[in-house]
Amino acid sequence: MKRLLLSLALSSLVSADTTPVLIGTGADGIYRSDLDRDTGKLSEARLVGPAQNAGFLALSADRKLVVSTAKVEKKGAVSSWKVTKEGVDLINSETYDGGGLCQVSFDHTHQMVMGADYGGGKLVSFPIDASGKLGPNASLHQHEVIDPRPAPQNQARVHATWPGPDNKFAYVPDLGIDRVKIYAMNLSDGTLIPAGAGVSPPGSGPRHMKFSGDGKHAYVLNELTLSVTVFQRNSEMGDLKEVETVSVFAAGEEKDKKEDKMSCSEILVSKDGRFVYTGNRDLNGPERDSVSVLAVQPDGTLKHLQTVSSGVWIVRNIALSPEGDYLLCSGQRSNQVTSIKVDTKTGKMTPTGHSTKVPKAMCVVFP
Repeated sequence: MKRLLLSLALSSLVSADTTPVLIGTGADGIYRSDLDRDTGKLSEARLVGPAQNAGFLALSADRKLVVSTAKVEKKGAVSSWKVTKEGVDLINSETYDGGGLCQVSFDHTHQMVMGADYGGGKLVSFPIDASGKLGPNASLHQHEVIDPRPAPQNQARVHATWPGPDNKFAYVPDLGIDRVKIYAMNLSDGTLIPAGAGVSPPGSGPRHMKFSGDGKHAYVLNELTLSVTVFQRNSEMGDLKEVETVSVFAAGEEKDKKEDKMSCSEILVSKDGRFVYTGNRDLNGPERDSVSVLAVQPDGTLKHLQTVSSGVWIVRNIALSPEGDYLLCSGQRSNQVTSIKVDTKTGKMTPTGHSTKVPKAMCVVFP
């Protein structure tokens, strides 16, 4: 009997190995769930940070702070949150002259927060102090259309901003102008200074990006052409030079998908830098949303490895667990978050079949 009780106790301890998950939504705020590390099961999500337009979240490297997109009295804004044992506590919010942000990010030292205004074609930045308190909007840059095309490339569309690996330059994919604009980061006052641009293939629509493990390459996800452009990065000057553009699907599959309202949403690089993951969404209906993995070659180029179902409709965002062995997908229209098991050695994925309900789920981070 004692042996049985001990066995049950040990089993309980094992099943209690969970990882917290914060989920940004287009509904009523930030939600919290827990990922079971053994099974991939997600606990019932609960609202922990009531807020308006907290769709995209960015986590500080020490996992103590989260910043989110926000709206305050009908103005676009950024909010700062302290990560707690139960969820998040609001620190403060700061507005800017614009309608709202679609993405936010920290610099690597947590002295600056940057935001992308897709609808207005604007890039904004804010200082942030050691306590997590945001300062007033420090800089605002209005992008202008270069070669007008049919919507959505009829105007500038700033979609994201990311600090480079060395924390000297910010990289800003603009879907409307097929450019990745580059800005020098002034951490002392939270401002950004124009420093050039990388040119993406015409009509590609650069959306999000990440960097290779060694920082020598940038991987830019193209929303409109279902592809990734690999850039060589000059760490001294911050410049980007195109190396190749590859489909997120197996050879021959991308043409039909592009013509049938498929698009790409998010891109990740595994912790060891060996694999690149992309979220692929179906604008027609809840059938073909997927996640692809591409293997990084010795020269930094990419090769398609696998595509699996995401289990959601409009996979707005994907996120890898801190250990890299689970990938979560947020479904904006299916109102759920799903889990996928990742083999960290091969990079390949296996859907777990587990999910949790979250209204208008848009972004996932692991505090």
